[in-house]
Amino acid sequence: MATKTKRESTALDELKAVRGAFLELARTLLNVATRTLTAAAGAMTELTDEALRRVRTQPRKKAA
Repeated sequence: MATKTKRESTALDELKAVRGAFLELARTLLNVATRTLTAAAGAMTELTDEALRRVRTQPRKKAA
């Protein structure tokens, strides 16, 4: 097994740091997307509930 040179170790450490930064960015974006979708789902639920409430409380039209 060949030993790594100092330059190879430094490059490997830099790659690991970049990978870690990308993983952290991906986690952050996933969390933001999750919160956004959760908020959107909540808003859609409220709109649907309001629409159903309006439909259910409208006076019925008498048949002609």
